[in-house]
Amino acid sequence: MDTLEGVRLKLDRAEQTIEEIYEAIVEYISEENYTGVGQFYPDTSEYVLRGKVTKSTGEIGVIAGDVVHNLRSALDHLAWQLALLNTATPYDLTQFPIALTPGEFGSKRGQKMIGDLSPNHRARIESFQPYHGTSKAWTPLALADLRTLSNTDKHRLINATAAKTITGEQMMVDEALVIVRDAAACSDVRWFEGGSVDGAEIARMTLEGVGPDPKVKVEGLLGVTVSFDDPALTHRYSNVWPLLNAILKSVREVVAAFEADL
Repeated sequence: MDTLEGVRLKLDRAEQTIEEIYEAIVEYISEENYTGVGQFYPDTSEYVLRGKVTKSTGEIGVIAGDVVHNLRSALDHLAWQLALLNTATPYDLTQFPIALTPGEFGSKRGQKMIGDLSPNHRARIESFQPYHGTSKAWTPLALADLRTLSNTDKHRLINATAAKTITGEQMMVDEALVIVRDAAACSDVRWFEGGSVDGAEIARMTLEGVGPDPKVKVEGLLGVTVSFDDPALTHRYSNVWPLLNAILKSVREVVAAFEADL
């Protein structure tokens, strides 16, 4: 019997679900479920466009939760199979610890999770802990993000948000901004990138030749993606699809490190 069958099935299911997320994100963006709402400040002649999301990304957050559950569960299944190498009755709470500090990993609770594993396997698991993460060793950092998303999903909806990504230098401003009424021209345009679209400042400009009710809009070039908006993540505004793919790749790397022993 393949002792890692359950682990592999969960990883494969996570991969399939990530593709479902990709399709959902493409559909969400193509529907243009966001817009820019303008406000004019007569004292300074400045006009500010702020983002407004017209459709929730909650469904994408739910699908992301399915991915996260399977990835986190795959690691726990791995720990259980490693424990079975030493005992027929592993400790009920055996799991793959993801600790943010050496103290957390070495705590009584952290060690009980892997108490039935061999010293060699415990040491190998320790080498993947997030506090070992660097720009050249991203798998530990990916596990930290997995922990963050998993803990969130247990208690509330994972916060996927429509986020703007394109800077002014990447846009043709005269094509992106359209004066709707009561302004002759706009100048000194400043675009803002990153972060959630909803309520955020997208662009600020000075209007010339202003009438009683000026209005400017963004037409077709607002760069938007769907991102996780959680300050605890390694990359705060990481796009949902690439980040989940990176975490999947990292979990596969962890599993591969133990395959020869199982």
